[in-house]
Amino acid sequence: MRGDIRRQTENVGEHTEAGWLVMKYAVIYERGRDNWGAFVPDLPGYSATAATVEELRALVREGVPFHIEGLRLAGEPVPDAKTVVDTVETA
Repeated sequence: MRGDIRRQTENVGEHTEAGWLVMKYAVIYERGRDNWGAFVPDLPGYSATAATVEELRALVREGVPFHIEGLRLAGEPVPDAKTVVDTVETA
């Protein structure tokens, strides 16, 4: 695997002013036949689609915090960010 694995697995950051831990969730982006889709393996129930990957990234940046807020308001546990992603280069 490339890179610093320790850096890649540090999914928990510092506390925010609101008292919540800053979490870094892995997002999987997939190109479909007619659009792009994304899901977050550590947040069951969250997915998004858009016409372009740029639009999708913006939706995910808005949607993940909104999804987590909904979990908190419903009294549901917020899953830890555990998934680690990497890439493999092939010839």
